[in-house]
Amino acid sequence: TFPDKNVMGIDYSLRAINLAMAMNPSGNYFCKDIIKESPKEQHDIGILMEVFEHINPDDGRKFIEAINQIIKSDDLLKTNDES
Repeated sequence: TFPDKNVMGIDYSLRAINLAMAMNPSGNYFCKDIIKESPKEQHDIGILMEVFEHINPDDGRKFIEAINQIIKSDDLLKTNDES
């Protein structure tokens, strides 16, 4: 949990959203496909946990472009395969 941070979770899987809500109930969660409907807000950091392997390879570039719209220009995108 991140008690002093504003956490927003986005996933097109309601099951994933429910799991995230169970792990961090104070966050704001949205079930949507960011390729089709990107959030208007920008955030300081993005964390992709077991995400990219579920993205259709044909949509990979659009997915990364959507992520880049959400993350502020000089901030951080972190995937779970980075150390």
